[in-house]
Amino acid sequence: MGRCSCNLLAAVLALFISLLSGRADERVHVAVAADLRNLRILRALLASTAANSRGAFVHVIHAEDGARMCEDLLQDVPSNTARCVLWPEPRISEVSSMIRVVSGQNSSACVGLEGCNLSRAKRLSNSFNFARFFLSDILPGLDRVIWMDCDVIVTSDMNSIWDQGARSADEALLSAFPEPGRFGRFYLEKDRLSQLISERSQGVSVDMEADSFNDGVIMINLKRWRDLGVSASLKWLMRQHVASTDGLWKYGTQPIMMLLGTAFGWKRLPANQCYGDLGFRTAEPQRVQESVFLHFNGERKPWSPDGINKDLWEPYFTAQRWESGMEITL
Repeated sequence: MGRCSCNLLAAVLALFISLLSGRADERVHVAVAADLRNLRILRALLASTAANSRGAFVHVIHAEDGARMCEDLLQDVPSNTARCVLWPEPRISEVSSMIRVVSGQNSSACVGLEGCNLSRAKRLSNSFNFARFFLSDILPGLDRVIWMDCDVIVTSDMNSIWDQGARSADEALLSAFPEPGRFGRFYLEKDRLSQLISERSQGVSVDMEADSFNDGVIMINLKRWRDLGVSASLKWLMRQHVASTDGLWKYGTQPIMMLLGTAFGWKRLPANQCYGDLGFRTAEPQRVQESVFLHFNGERKPWSPDGINKDLWEPYFTAQRWESGMEITL
């Protein structure tokens, strides 16, 4: 049996044993998802997690055509720190049929950092970008998980963040990092949307002036998701968006996740521990030092020819062997 197969088998056995013994949630569990074209980008996320957050376990969600590449990625990961998770093609197709992404061009929603970028809207329509909403099915053995976008790296231990999420397990669906932008900046038909939410969930009102949060790094209470039937509300929201003439919101998953957080509860995590917008602007060294997560959201990704903050991302992407506690100078 080749080294690749041995690593995969060992990872699956380690996870299976932990689930049987009821100890799965003692580890920090991370979920990421990528299609074949984007799987290689996960090298940096996997390397940074192995180096900086001892004991964390990463579930890499992929399609059938990405199985080989996923296993190749895991060859340099310690055997009990990650596994590949197949997302069956029928489920991917079902999710694709539910997705509608609009840019919001020629609307008041174009004001702000994200703007109304057509190419960004197209990129955000990828089915794997929406996998975060289906983790309760994809990862049935987990009660909690930290979702990360592909453009995230881990710079410090995640245990404190994981423990904070555990303390809110009985009251919040999500634990998230607030960001400066106002909640309502993504929504195109604010009054209509507020009315729909109020009718669907009695007693729930949407405050468009409230704080927002980014869902590129977010802890999801999968047990609460299942218990409250959140998937039904998710699919209802997506149907309303598809049926609307111009769409109810611009872009991809963030406006949906913020609405689910409003309806089912979200807990604030320390904002300074997730440093985002690093595909929009040059990083400030002090902010980098304070952070647990660096999120390169924006149009100038560090792997792009015109990318920025390459010095923060590339050392992990080019690392040959990823071990807990290994030295990587940023």
